[in-house]
Amino acid sequence: MKIVFFGTPHFVIPILEVLLKTQQVVGVVTASDHTGRKGEPIPSPVKKAYQDHLNEEDFNKPHPPHIFTPDKLTTITHALVMMQPDLFVTAAYGKILPEEILEIPHHGAINVHPSLLPKYRGTSPITATILNGDTTTGVSIIQMDTGVDHGPIIASSSLPVHPTDTHETLANHLFGKAAEMLPDVIDTIAKRRINYTFQDHDKATYTHLVKRENGYFDLENPPGKEKLDRMIRAYYPWPTAWSKVRIKNSEFRIKFLPGPKVQMEGKNPMTIKEFLNGYPQLRGKIENLFQM
Repeated sequence: MKIVFFGTPHFVIPILEVLLKTQQVVGVVTASDHTGRKGEPIPSPVKKAYQDHLNEEDFNKPHPPHIFTPDKLTTITHALVMMQPDLFVTAAYGKILPEEILEIPHHGAINVHPSLLPKYRGTSPITATILNGDTTTGVSIIQMDTGVDHGPIIASSSLPVHPTDTHETLANHLFGKAAEMLPDVIDTIAKRRINYTFQDHDKATYTHLVKRENGYFDLENPPGKEKLDRMIRAYYPWPTAWSKVRIKNSEFRIKFLPGPKVQMEGKNPMTIKEFLNGYPQLRGKIENLFQM
């Protein structure tokens, strides 16, 4: 199958890797480079992984691989059509594929979604899973349509949520599991032997884009211990659970990390004990927070 992969963050690299091993990846669509601290362009994890896989011979082929980083997908419509792809595979790409893009591949487009649909459609299913204290989650591979995570399910698999799981660890587990499932899914698509399970749209729940302020809590009126633990794990590594403290008439941002650890703005993460040794004036607030 001639595949174009759409994806961006590091935890979907196992999806790309299994496609490179089992299919003909003719291109990758990912987020634009962002600017580093020194002004240098930094590629998305998926772009870098794909570049690392390629060699000079690949670019000398009659149909060399493509890497697209469009601001608007419609700007690459013609290029995608000319590639004559069999299938698009998306996983945490970050943009909605419009209908004119979905219609390009011979077998349409499939999406890897890290929840048991129709539960937790949208942009932050893993965050919602941890915040809500779910003990079971899963991954769904769906045939894409113009709705958000709306299409029929081709395959799904359940996974436990461990009490120490963060967004990072759970994402790694879920997309790793999806990578194991994907070759069989693509084989059924190629042979046109798909047994769809149509979603019950009346049972759909939705998640929203996580913003920096979602991780904030008031240190003077903090959440309970269980809720704070879920926030710390759900918002790690970004935006983290965080608050503000005032020291010597200056206000600082303070992050609360798994471990548990604390990180003052501009400093390295520390254990609670190390932090209290360095900032004894905050002892009461931090001790109350963790019920030490």
